[in-house]
Amino acid sequence: MGVQTSFLKSMAGYFRPGLGSWLRLSLVLLLLAVAAAVGSPAAAGDLNPAIAAGSMHTIALQADGTLRGWGGAYANGSAATSVETPAPIGSDNTWTAIAAGESHGLALQSDRTLWAWGNNDFGQLGDGSKTALAAPAPIGNDSDWMAIAAGYQHSLALKTDGSLWAWGANNVGLSRSHAPAWERALGRSGVPFAVPIRIDFPIRYGSVVAHYGVAT
Repeated sequence: MGVQTSFLKSMAGYFRPGLGSWLRLSLVLLLLAVAAAVGSPAAAGDLNPAIAAGSMHTIALQADGTLRGWGGAYANGSAATSVETPAPIGSDNTWTAIAAGESHGLALQSDRTLWAWGNNDFGQLGDGSKTALAAPAPIGNDSDWMAIAAGYQHSLALKTDGSLWAWGANNVGLSRSHAPAWERALGRSGVPFAVPIRIDFPIRYGSVVAHYGVAT
């Protein structure tokens, strides 16, 4: 818990009135989520079931390492229709973590690879395109992802070295001269990123959280 505590203390100054933003709040939510993810990846059959809810869909991680989804399009890996009851998302049984955005999903495999599916209007799937995906597909080839969080149309992830990465929508004024350095590192306001971009900051992150248009 030392890493999380130190990070929260170092970030305290960014949450005073007048400097709050949805991006900061989103990053704070990815912070709290990773405490349980620190250490070795969970093995299939040794998982705690989890639920992630987006605006349009819901994802469930079952104890056997499989995924189920329901709700709007892409909820169960299908772009065609909404799903009223939980349906399998693929056939893999090695998933260890999930996150749900407005209408996109993120998931980690036991080998620490990162996968995404769903809507991709702002590059929130991190594959370098804006093409929606009906089924989970890998984001790059890295296998050192530790924790994930999904905002409305953006995504966040932590690596095992404590580095923080973000991609997708970027519309909250990140180019403001008074914004913290880790916000300015994302680039110009209003320009989405279709691949993960490292957020440089002189600390090691311990967890991440995402909410609507905010990262924390």
